[in-house]
Amino acid sequence: MRIDEIDILEVLPQRPPFCFVDRMLRYEEPDIVTQYTVKEDCVFLEDGKMLASGLVENMAQSSAARMGYINKFVKHLDVRVGFIGSVKGLKVYRCPALGETVTTCVELKQEIFSISMVQATVCVGEEKIAEAIMKTVEVE
Repeated sequence: MRIDEIDILEVLPQRPPFCFVDRMLRYEEPDIVTQYTVKEDCVFLEDGKMLASGLVENMAQSSAARMGYINKFVKHLDVRVGFIGSVKGLKVYRCPALGETVTTCVELKQEIFSISMVQATVCVGEEKIAEAIMKTVEVE
């Protein structure tokens, strides 16, 4: 099975309407690329645009998709819940509009036990719209 054919709910602990990744596009250890289309039911939608807080959650869930994929399909473990430990250097150049598709690239920079530090970049097409360095923590 190709990674882009995997149901995202198999690798994410989040459930709609709090799911901000639609699918994984590519996984090349240790990095992942995901996509999300901004929908009407997005809880972070205001005046037809996804809020910056939604972009942060998209970055975190993209990182979670990476770990969920590893846990489920590589290690054959359960998908774990996690949380954002910190966000540094957040830059939001613009927020995506309803109907736009964002592509999020998550590059693993460091991993110690259940703590991951990643560089996340969110684009619409070729346009970079947000970026941050994020620490996430998985809990058992």
